Amino acid sequence: MVIDSASEAVDGELIEENLMPAKDQKQGERVYETSAKSMPIDRRVWPIALSTGLMGVSIGLVQPVLPLLATSLNISTAQFGQVIAVVGLSRIFCKLESTIPTSILADVSGRRPLLVYGAAASALSMAGLGAASSFNQLLFWRLLGGAASAGQMTGAHLYLADISQPENRSRTMAPVVAAWGVGFAAGPALGGLLAEAFGTQMPFYGTAAVIAAVAAVNHRMLPETHKRSLESNRKDRIPLRVTLGNYRKLLEHPTIRQASLITGTFWFMQTGCQLCLLPLLLIQEFSFSAGGVGVVYATLAATGALLSQPAAHISDRVSRRSCIVPGSLLVAASVATLPIAAAAGSTPLLYCSLSGWAVGSALVGTAPTALVADSVNEKERASALALLRTAQDFGGLVGPLALAWAADMFGMGVPLWSAAAAVSVVALRFWTKVKR
Repeated sequence: MVIDSASEAVDGELIEENLMPAKDQKQGERVYETSAKSMPIDRRVWPIALSTGLMGVSIGLVQPVLPLLATSLNISTAQFGQVIAVVGLSRIFCKLESTIPTSILADVSGRRPLLVYGAAASALSMAGLGAASSFNQLLFWRLLGGAASAGQMTGAHLYLADISQPENRSRTMAPVVAAWGVGFAAGPALGGLLAEAFGTQMPFYGTAAVIAAVAAVNHRMLPETHKRSLESNRKDRIPLRVTLGNYRKLLEHPTIRQASLITGTFWFMQTGCQLCLLPLLLIQEFSFSAGGVGVVYATLAATGALLSQPAAHISDRVSRRSCIVPGSLLVAASVATLPIAAAAGSTPLLYCSLSGWAVGSALVGTAPTALVADSVNEKERASALALLRTAQDFGGLVGPLALAWAADMFGMGVPLWSAAAAVSVVALRFWTKVKR
């Protein structure tokens, strides 16, 4: 057998490295940990955290106020479902490789334009919503707002990746994630209080002014971090047909198929019921004010945030399906109880249903994502997670359209019970098909 001297030298170095005394290895780990702790985060993270938090506020703020605005414009439930769904449509459009996804814009024109003009467009969409006087105007401004938020978030994530190193990347991302969570939780309560005090238009105008100021701050404080040529970007693009081919191959995997199915169905119910039907139910059947609706949504968001870590612990220590299936069934039972609470006029039963909804949603949490990541190799992981997000996006698009139409045709009970039944069937099927 012929032995390559160069490879022998490399093997010797590797063996020597593996036989390094434990003391030296621990010393190396301590040096890495010390350097990671001592590396400060870039100050440019704070303007991005502020703008991301305000994006969360703007999305949360809409939840209690938009139904009141739609009611004042005499919009039907089916039309309101379209107003909710159009944001999902714009986000899907911005992700497709066959159109002009925000990630490509970030590489072609840089990160800074998305952070500046994305925030500016979001401010414009909020002001437009406040001034809207027809259904078509609501659709247009919501479509613009969805595209603007997708662009701003893409720019923020890529900018943070540019200004961080592996040693401080988690600490760089943490303020932005925290800001989004706080903004999304505070938005509904703030929107409800402002609407009660100053009318339904003021929350939109106030948020628009603040986000416009953030766009100006981003323009002044955030220099460009990355530029690439259009030709270079085109070489890196993956054709849509290749992406769809990868998805078809991944769907042959039973676990990926079941995870995608339950994710799409779950978000079909979440967006259709929680974002579209629930606020209308609270206002029409329980006579909630804008402030009351805002408190409900803020409580749901806060409960989810508080229970996310305990739920993740169960997912990691027990099994993924021990979170996905019980959580989905709990949410389905809670949704199915809402028409009963409305018919009986029982506020305590309503609060019990909402509590179960919040706990069940937290249990499901990131368990499907973790399950998919566990089920594929590293090479397939990015495509598998993209497939899961696509299932979530399409569920979020179809849910408001279908369930709001059903509510218009048959009343609130039929769509709520139908969504609960669909999730229950898919969850039970998931339990029988996935064994971990």
